[in-house]
Amino acid sequence: MESNQLNNQIHLELEKNRESKHQSTLFSKVITIGGSLIASLFFIIFAALCFISGSNPALLTMGIIISITSLMISSKPQSLGVATVNVCLFCIAVICIGFGMKNLKINETYLSLIIIAINFISFLISKNHFIKYINVILGIGSLFSLIFFLFEDVIKVYEEQYIYSIISILSIAYYLTSMNQAWFYAKSKLSLNSYQSVIYGILTSLILTCYYTSFESVTNTNWITSSTVLLLISHFIWKQTENLLIKDRLLLLFLCLCCLGCTFIFPAIGIALLILIIGFKHKNTTIFSIGLTSLIVMISKFYYDLNFTLLVKSALLMSSGILFLITYYIFKNKYNENL
Repeated sequence: MESNQLNNQIHLELEKNRESKHQSTLFSKVITIGGSLIASLFFIIFAALCFISGSNPALLTMGIIISITSLMISSKPQSLGVATVNVCLFCIAVICIGFGMKNLKINETYLSLIIIAINFISFLISKNHFIKYINVILGIGSLFSLIFFLFEDVIKVYEEQYIYSIISILSIAYYLTSMNQAWFYAKSKLSLNSYQSVIYGILTSLILTCYYTSFESVTNTNWITSSTVLLLISHFIWKQTENLLIKDRLLLLFLCLCCLGCTFIFPAIGIALLILIIGFKHKNTTIFSIGLTSLIVMISKFYYDLNFTLLVKSALLMSSGILFLITYYIFKNKYNENL
């Protein structure tokens, strides 16, 4: 009961946020554009000065100064224009600190720890939700980089397995935080927008890693990731069919897994589908659109990479389409009222 009330509260707050976004005035938009232009101009001038000077300590010092300035600004409520400039300042600060430390030949492990600390502190202090979103992405990247540098000799031997382990961990993290929003929201004591920044940060990291494995020179098939994705989708289907008899739930689960057979060969399709169904369940058009776009891209990539003739590819697509239609027919006519 408490979980349902918290879910309703989350949905109400999200609706209020959407309404407030739609009510932004022309003046606010002009300020935002102006702020972006000023920030971009500042970045160009600053980058030019850094490259001309070629001083790594100066680059690092300026990065620290800008990051402190950005955090001081973001610790207070901001207008739309100030928030835009602040995001650009924070991005500049992170880039300057990163390059400054790298050029000073600081140990990669310490560099990862410092970036994690900066982003953690920024996440706690900042009231700018886009900066929090960037903090989550950079924090996740730095954390897995830290693990890589700590166990570099072992991971280099199993590099692809490590990348797919990251995808599995991010998939589980995204599924748990999205499907248990009420519980995490109540326990974490974060504001709703901060919690949404965490979810979108994990989602972005997951999609970027999936696209990397799908389009770069990494093997597309990995049984760990494939099994993880199929288990998550199976859990989702099992939870959504609680009103049915056990035998009916097992039948639907079997049919869905048959339809998702190709995801074991190409797990990126399953991840895109998982994002799609979570967005559909929560009526979140942004996540739904991301999932749908990713699904189309991944299916196209899978179809293109199949080492079969065009006739065999067409037959496979037709057979999978027929299987989906049969599953849809069973869902629609037999179980629709109970789901």
